[in-house]
Amino acid sequence: MEWVYNGGAPSRAPLGGFPTITVSHHAWAEAARRLAAGEPIPPHISFALDAAYFIQGDPLRGIIMACAAWETALRHYLAKVASQRDPAYLVASRGGNIPRLYEFAKAAKGGPLFYESAGKGSDTFYERERECIRRLPEWRNKLLHEGNAAIPEGAATDAALAVLNAIDWLFGEDTT
Repeated sequence: MEWVYNGGAPSRAPLGGFPTITVSHHAWAEAARRLAAGEPIPPHISFALDAAYFIQGDPLRGIIMACAAWETALRHYLAKVASQRDPAYLVASRGGNIPRLYEFAKAAKGGPLFYESAGKGSDTFYERERECIRRLPEWRNKLLHEGNAAIPEGAATDAALAVLNAIDWLFGEDTT
C-alpha cells in the first residue's frame, strides 16, 4: 500500500498481502461523531469505500465502484462547491462524461488533479495516480460495454486508493 501523510513522501507497507487503509485517532473520532449524530455518508465516499472493500474479492466490482465514486464526487463538487462561485458549474454538473466533468473540476480548482500537493505535478507518485484516474472510465467501459474483464494486475487496488486520494484533493478537508 502507498499513501501520503501530511504531504510526506509515499510509503509502502505490506500487511499479509492485503492493502490496508490507516485510520487516525482523529478520523476514527470524527467517524464516531458523525455516526452518533446520524449524519449521512455522502454517496461518493460510500462508493469509494465499497471500491476499497471489493479490491480483493471482486476487483472488477472494485473498478466499477471506484469509477462511480469519482463520477459522483465530480458531480457533487461541481454542484455544491464550485457552483457557489459560478452558477455555470451547476449546469456542468448535470451533463457530460467523467473526462468532461474532470475538465470542469480542473477549471474550478485552478489546476489538474493533485497539483497543490505535488509541486505542480512533478512527482511520479501523483503522476501514477493521475494516470489511474484517467484510465478508470476506459476500464469501466471495457467491463460494462465490451464484457472485457482483463484489467491490469493491481488496478482495482490502485483505483480505490487513487479515488480516495482524489476525493480528498477535490474537497480538501470537507468530503461532504
